[in-house]
Amino acid sequence: MPTAIPAAPKLVIFGSPNSLVARPNGTIWKAVFEAAGEKRSYDRLRHQFKTGQFTAYRWAEASVERLAKAELTEEAYNKAVATQEPLPGVAEFVSTLVSGDGLSVIVSGGFSDLCLRAAELTGVQQVVAQTTPVFDETGKLAKFIMLNCDYQGKVHFAEAVATSFGLGLEECVLIAEGEGDIPLAQVMPSLAFNAPRIVERACNASVRARDMTEMLNLFRLEEKEKTSRDYERRIPNTVLIGNQQSDAVIVVFDGKPSRYGA
Repeated sequence: MPTAIPAAPKLVIFGSPNSLVARPNGTIWKAVFEAAGEKRSYDRLRHQFKTGQFTAYRWAEASVERLAKAELTEEAYNKAVATQEPLPGVAEFVSTLVSGDGLSVIVSGGFSDLCLRAAELTGVQQVVAQTTPVFDETGKLAKFIMLNCDYQGKVHFAEAVATSFGLGLEECVLIAEGEGDIPLAQVMPSLAFNAPRIVERACNASVRARDMTEMLNLFRLEEKEKTSRDYERRIPNTVLIGNQQSDAVIVVFDGKPSRYGA
């Protein structure tokens, strides 16, 4: 049976900035590839991932290698990740859920720049992102700094963030938006917001709306009749979409930041 959605979650995890801020349709990775003139490379690499030739992390590695060879410029990259405003109701939704002692975080398989801007615009307090680009003095891409925090890897980063606040995932809620959120949606209370059907089926409940505040009623499910929105997850925990379980990296918070170069 799915885990019940807590009426007052102590930590809200957003699986992507795409559900928070206005930006072109499609994944941020696709937008960056198009900015580099590499749409065909994106389609080829994505096909390799979807057909099981790459794990999620290896797909990300191959993608940044291709973007580096294409000499992605800082100007083109900034245009691809640019965003100007939060989506309707997002700031109010975040403010309501994190009022009092509540917390919020973005755990994304995308780019840190976009996640930080989304956090600034919406009031989300913390960010974990998979990819950070580094440009040289000429404005060309020099390298990417990578974390394995998408698909199965996202589970371990979410657990680490929750643990750092003394919480279990059962006390939190995930706002899921894309397929990279599915493994995390399978192990914690989760809501799909304007998400593909395959993501909805992995979550406890789903909402399709123009205004994110319409999701607030779902956090009162324990006080009302909630069976109409709950249903059994139809994706077993052992299955990932276009991925393998073996690409995960365990992250342990041990209270010794010096071990990590801090």
